[in-house]
Amino acid sequence: MAGLMVIVAGSATAQPRGRLACRRADSRLGTLHMTACALVYLAADVLARSVLRTRPGGRAVTRVSGAMMIVIGGLLPVERLAG
Repeated sequence: MAGLMVIVAGSATAQPRGRLACRRADSRLGTLHMTACALVYLAADVLARSVLRTRPGGRAVTRVSGAMMIVIGGLLPVERLAG
């Protein structure tokens, strides 16, 4: 995947044409990164769901991890505003 990102970035920035070329390269890399992240998270979701359905404590793990994510999500803005 990193090799593909270098090729995409290299093709857009090999001949500098000003700010527009940099913006295009940034948007291509951003789109590629977002797509790669979406695929990885989708695969992790499918695997986690299949594993947790087969375990007796799967529902508890899901609820605890969900609660932890909510707490972390609430603390991040507080930390940002305080710091």
